[in-house]
Amino acid sequence: MRRHYNSERFRDFIEFFDAMNDWRELNDDCACRWVAPFAEVKMETHQLFGRVDLRILEILPSVDIYIPYECDRSCFSFSYCVDGNMLLQDRYHGDSVLKANRLSATSMTGMKGDHVFHMNEPFKGVAFVSTRETVSDIVGESRHKLLSEALSNDTSYSRKNGFLGVAPPSDITGSFLQIANCRYPATTRQFFFESKFMEIMSMIIAHNLPVDKCVTCMGEFEMKQIKKIPKILMERIDRPPSITELVRELSLSATTMKSGFKEIFGEPIYTHHRNLCLELGAMMLLNTTKSILQISLDAGYSNGENFCNAFKKRYGISPSQYRKQNKLSMPKVFWSAPGVRL
Repeated sequence: MRRHYNSERFRDFIEFFDAMNDWRELNDDCACRWVAPFAEVKMETHQLFGRVDLRILEILPSVDIYIPYECDRSCFSFSYCVDGNMLLQDRYHGDSVLKANRLSATSMTGMKGDHVFHMNEPFKGVAFVSTRETVSDIVGESRHKLLSEALSNDTSYSRKNGFLGVAPPSDITGSFLQIANCRYPATTRQFFFESKFMEIMSMIIAHNLPVDKCVTCMGEFEMKQIKKIPKILMERIDRPPSITELVRELSLSATTMKSGFKEIFGEPIYTHHRNLCLELGAMMLLNTTKSILQISLDAGYSNGENFCNAFKKRYGISPSQYRKQNKLSMPKVFWSAPGVRL
C-alpha cells in the first residue's frame, strides 16, 4: 500500500480489508464492520448456490480510496447503488459513475481499472459476483442466452463505458432494496437471497435491459423519498407515523406515496412494516436470550399475544417453537468468486 497525502491506494480488495483488520469492531461469519483512520466500512457477504457471491457494502471514506479491479470475459456481476456514488476509472472504457438507483453490469469485452471512493462521500451498494459459466449452470443455458441478449441490446444506452448505469424498473429496484434491508434470521436469509437472485435475472430478461421503457415513471425525488419510509418506520417502531404524518414529512401526495411504495416494495406500507417487525422479532429469537414479551415490545407490538398471533400467521409456528427448532447457522465469508479478480 502506498500513501498519497489525502489518498490511499491498494493492490486489491484483499489488501484493503487486510489493512483494516486492526480496527475491526464487529465480526461474525456473515458481516464485518471496521472504523479505520481512512474509512468506516460495513461488509456483508453471502455465497449463494455455493458459487455466487452476494456483497452488501457500505463505505464512508476519510480520504480518497483507490482499489483496482480486473474482470475478464468470464466474469459476471450486477451492481446496484442504494445510496451515494462510486467512480470507476476504466483503462479500456473511460470513467463512469455508479450513483444512487443505478444498475450496472460487467462489460462483454472485459474491464480493468480502479474503484474510486471519494473522501467524505458515502456509498452503499449491492452486488452479485460470479462467472458466466456458473450463472449459465444455475439459470439454464437457454435463459442465460436470453440474459446475454438483454444485456447486449444496444437500443438507447451506450455501452462505451463498460457499465450500463441505467435507472432500472421499479420492480428491480424493489428487489435490490429488499436485499439491502433484509432482516430475516440466518436460517431463512440464504433462501431469500437466492430467490431474489433468480427474480432479478428473470426481470432483467423480461424488461430486456437496457431500453427506454426500463426507466421508472417516478421521478428521482419521489423515488428517494419513498425509499426512506421503511427506515423511518423502524426508527420509530414504538410509535410509527401515520400516512398523514409521512406525507407531511416527505412532501409527497398520499396517492403517489402509497402507489409508489407498493410498486417498489411489492406490498402496502404498513404490511411491509409489520413484516419487517416480525423479521426483527425472529432474528432476536435466535440471537438473544430476551423473553418473548420483551421481544414483542422491541418489535413494536403492544403485548405478547398480538406478537405471537402475527408471528404464527407468518411463520406457521409460535415464537417459542421457532426458537427451539432453529439454531444459528451463518454462511462463511468469501471475498471473491473463482475467476473474478477484484
